[in-house]
Amino acid sequence: MSSRPRLRRKIWGPADVLLLLVTTVLALSHVWSLSPFSTSYRQARDIFRLTSLPIGAPSASLRSRTSTLTPHDLGLQSFAAMADHEDPNDGDAIERLLHRLSSMAGRQTYLLLGPVPLLECHYCKQPLDLTLYALVRVLTDYAIHFLALGFLTCSSASMNRIDQGFAPLWRPHPIEASRPVLSASRLNSRHWRGPATVLLSLLVSLESAVTFGLLGWEERQTSWWNHWHHNVFLVRHIFLLILVALIYLYPTTTNPRGSGSLRIATALGATRDALTRTTSNVALVRAGRDAVWQDTPLRSKVVDYYATQDSDVGEEVLAEAARRGVLKPGARTQASGLVLTKVEELARSAPASDTEK
Repeated sequence: MSSRPRLRRKIWGPADVLLLLVTTVLALSHVWSLSPFSTSYRQARDIFRLTSLPIGAPSASLRSRTSTLTPHDLGLQSFAAMADHEDPNDGDAIERLLHRLSSMAGRQTYLLLGPVPLLECHYCKQPLDLTLYALVRVLTDYAIHFLALGFLTCSSASMNRIDQGFAPLWRPHPIEASRPVLSASRLNSRHWRGPATVLLSLLVSLESAVTFGLLGWEERQTSWWNHWHHNVFLVRHIFLLILVALIYLYPTTTNPRGSGSLRIATALGATRDALTRTTSNVALVRAGRDAVWQDTPLRSKVVDYYATQDSDVGEEVLAEAARRGVLKPGARTQASGLVLTKVEELARSAPASDTEK
């Protein structure tokens, strides 16, 4: 039994371009965050894991192990000159961080929230202040993802409305513009909206619980379970990266089970449009032809031209002129024998048919 082939997206209009742009930005941001070269990844690397010390290690041991580290190793280069902008000192950021880690309460706050709230929030005096400060950053980050993923999972009708809004700025290829795009046949990722909402809700609940320290601590101080900030950082970016990739790479149609009916509907729509254009063209040709036969100068020029043309079109024009009784005698002598023969036959048969009627 063959598996169903994966549907491939096509650039039909501005909505597809925006979807590709948002997907690319989100995917690259998560990939870069997981890269060892990014500042956010270096900030998420726990100082206790870098120094291979338990979270309850003496401050002297922690200071001795961090003596060879630089603010860049911990992603703290932006905080290095915060204390004294005129005379920056690379050791300031690590020194301020070690001062915060001199107590067990400070270390627990660091393991839950990371180094940014400890160094960035100058007015935070109590652990609750740091918790609320970090919570605002978490909720803002997930609010942006809710909006971005909501756009990525919009319906085909919404995509068509976006195309209409950008229609004055969008000039599609003539071949693509001639193809009808039905809302039922346009690929979209609306079926991912439910799973995306559930996953984002679970992640924001998890990070909120971690921020308030509701998940507890492992008694063994070297356990990886205690490094909450680092673990949550990896979970967030890995799961969101996979979700963004699945949303874009696995779209569907509005009615995937009726693919045969959709193809028939699309073909009928294209046939209807082609017949409409053909009917309009035929009506225009007939109107132009009647206008020519009713105008004496134009009619004379047309008859004189086709009297010298040995072609099917010339035969039809001369036959029509003979039927209408407007064929000039001079034109007969210039026409070819084949044309004159057919014209005369039609001229002789026309009165007979009228008599029979």
